[in-house]
Amino acid sequence: MNDALLRDAHRAHQAGDIREAGRLYSEVLRADPGNLQALYSLAQIRFRAGRLEDADRLTGEAVRRQPRFAEAWYLRGCALQRMARHAEAISAFDQAAAARTSFAEAHVNRGGSLMALKRYDEALREVRRRYEADPGHYFFCDQYSNQDNWRAHYETTAVEILEQTGGRVTHVVVGVGTGGTLTGLGRRLKEHDPAIRLVCVIPEAFPGVEGLKPLGRAEDIVPAILDEKVIDERVPVTVDEAYRMCVRLAAAGFFVGQSSGAYMAGVEHVAQRVRRGRFVTVFNDLGERYFSTRLWD
Repeated sequence: MNDALLRDAHRAHQAGDIREAGRLYSEVLRADPGNLQALYSLAQIRFRAGRLEDADRLTGEAVRRQPRFAEAWYLRGCALQRMARHAEAISAFDQAAAARTSFAEAHVNRGGSLMALKRYDEALREVRRRYEADPGHYFFCDQYSNQDNWRAHYETTAVEILEQTGGRVTHVVVGVGTGGTLTGLGRRLKEHDPAIRLVCVIPEAFPGVEGLKPLGRAEDIVPAILDEKVIDERVPVTVDEAYRMCVRLAAAGFFVGQSSGAYMAGVEHVAQRVRRGRFVTVFNDLGERYFSTRLWD
């Protein structure tokens, strides 16, 4: 019964029915006072409503029961900061940082990969967590839902491609980061010529290509602005293929990063299969960003 209540509470919360969500989370906690999900979610609601002491109390109970609950420590710090209890807020933020670090170290010590744990998608989730914990304190451009993102590529990038190719394009090969490039190019270029094929590069889920979405698993981030209807074909590319292509491109004078390497590897896959056409891709990252990785070893 408690699981069903918690699911109903999450649905109400996601739908924006804050009053009902608060009521349901409170019911969950009456039956199970130590439910961490309910404690944290109700604390978020109380924080946004300005009920800072309630948020402090709920997050305090959450971290008492689970000292490594980094998000609860962070939210508690935000509440304490708003109440001008600055020394306590700093301590809470330190605890949040320590909790994240100890979790990462434990993961690595068990033979895991810190890079796998703390990749780009986790950074995105962290940005959203911070914004949702204290929306009055941050500006959140949210490229994954921002309609101006894909429109920029619709109105400029796609137009440049049409001008520079004279409109004679058969294939466009890109991937999904925020979804803006693929969606904007796909919509504009297919208006010009519905026969243009839009090919989406799909990296493996692990270790993946930094910045590109694999889109295949339930836990993968799927950008809200992504228009999957414009995708004609999906081509798998491994990180090793992307790395090898980066080295080849560097030898030819193009010092690009791994997502660009993955795009060009996708072009090669398609071109080798269809044998003829006019292919367009985008080099959207620089090689210098990856000096700390094994890309240039």
